[in-house]
Amino acid sequence: MPEGTPFNKIARTEDFGACVIVHGKDLIESTDEVNRLVESEGYMFIHPFDDPLILAGQGTLGLEMIQDQPDLDVVVVPVGGGGLIAGVATAIKGVKPEVEIIGVQADNYPMVKAAFYGTDEKVGEATLAEGIAVEEPS
Repeated sequence: MPEGTPFNKIARTEDFGACVIVHGKDLIESTDEVNRLVESEGYMFIHPFDDPLILAGQGTLGLEMIQDQPDLDVVVVPVGGGGLIAGVATAIKGVKPEVEIIGVQADNYPMVKAAFYGTDEKVGEATLAEGIAVEEPS
């Protein structure tokens, strides 16, 4: 995980039995270290948002929303790399296509907006929304 990852995210991951290695100032530097470990240690890399099985798992969140609130008509989803919104939107639209899905981003990490509109955006610094602070969406 990148430096600056909240302690509670690291601790919860370790609670599941994972050995967390904190490395790099951002997802790109952290991924570079993962790739080095894959090569040197034979580890398996599972992308945090660009993997069909990860998207399927994230889609269960959308199904739980519909189950808990059957009259749901709008869902707002944070967008970083795009995996969470892809999974949630696919699951919800598959069950209830009339639900409106709205993606939101941190002002200082508007990379999906930039990709959508073809603009060149600068990446900001620190954000409380570190989980969506992605420099290159999927």
